[in-house]
Amino acid sequence: MYAIHYIGGAINVRKMPKAQAIEYAKQINDNPTGTFPESVKLAQSAEARDIMQNRLFAKDIYPRHSDVYSMSMAELVNTVNEYCC
Repeated sequence: MYAIHYIGGAINVRKMPKAQAIEYAKQINDNPTGTFPESVKLAQSAEARDIMQNRLFAKDIYPRHSDVYSMSMAELVNTVNEYCC
């Protein structure tokens, strides 16, 4: 399961076991901290892939969509975490 942590306008994606992801989401969503709005969305692989690809397309990180479509999940997670702040 993927935990997609929205912090202000940025996102941070983490892959974790389902029970841990649910606890993480509950902790963040129930106890907002800091000056930026925060929330965590839990997603399975296909939905997480769509969210990450759409974020990369929106930020124009890669000029060709085929580059993004051919990425593995690990590559998508690393790229989103690096460039989508």
